[in-house]
Amino acid sequence: MIRIGDSSRLSRVSIKTLRYYDEMGLFKPIEVDRSTGYRYYSANQLRRLNRILALRDLDLSLEMSLRDIPGSRRGILECLLYNEFLQIK
Repeated sequence: MIRIGDSSRLSRVSIKTLRYYDEMGLFKPIEVDRSTGYRYYSANQLRRLNRILALRDLDLSLEMSLRDIPGSRRGILECLLYNEFLQIK
């Protein structure tokens, strides 16, 4: 398991942002230590975080990311197309 500080350094995402994503339910730690409150992540979770960051770089809202990240690539593609549709309107 990777502590939040190490996850932050590996992903180049601030600890504050990781906590915010946790509060939103967008990127939850695999475990939270009850006594210290430390958040722990797995190496496999970093892939999900990279997807979130990629969608954010495409100017998708975090709410859209929350809805579409758990799905397949098709879900992400639909999200991108829907975002383009909204911009055209």
